[in-house]
Amino acid sequence: MVFRADGLNRLDDADVARLAPIGLRTIVDLRTTPERDGYGVAPEALGATVHHLPVIEVLWPHDGADEAHPVDYLVARYLEMTTGVGATAISGVLRLLSQVDPDHCPAVFHCSAGKDRTGVVAAVLQSVLGVPDDVITEDYHRTAVAMERLVEWVRRMHPDAVDSMADQPAVFLACPPEAMSGFLSGVAERHGSVLDYVRSIGVTDDEIASLRARLVA
Repeated sequence: MVFRADGLNRLDDADVARLAPIGLRTIVDLRTTPERDGYGVAPEALGATVHHLPVIEVLWPHDGADEAHPVDYLVARYLEMTTGVGATAISGVLRLLSQVDPDHCPAVFHCSAGKDRTGVVAAVLQSVLGVPDDVITEDYHRTAVAMERLVEWVRRMHPDAVDSMADQPAVFLACPPEAMSGFLSGVAERHGSVLDYVRSIGVTDDEIASLRARLVA
């Protein structure tokens, strides 16, 4: 019913054919406007309605990463995503998925790497659905495998960009489980619980109930 992904703009015709059996109806693009404009969007051949809900307004600066304390850095960035445009994006995703119109699912939300922005949105959604924190954290940590595949894809398809990727802070590719557990704890400390957080950004109890009815078997 719901998937998270990295940059769907990279899909070729063979990828679109492989995804066709899923029958995607909704794509939520969590990237910034410059990313969309610079790298393109998901192929129209997927046949899904695209919603642009940026979680951040600008990408993290390379010189701002604290590589000496990578977990603290990621936790701080993830908590920032729950405010401002991030709050609008998160509530927008939950509201879209809660709609009873069957034409909205299956759905996918994606950013560029499929780790940070999608990781935060996935964590909030999973928590609303009642998934335990340790399972959410493990799901996030498993993204490290996908990051390895992303690096390999860049090396194969865009060898000219490998050096640029290698030069970026290691924290941008890391998926330490402590970062997600710290994020979830931070939301609870600020709001009481993830449920209280989503209510604070305008998600109604009826929408929460609809999400659970639609997405939990």
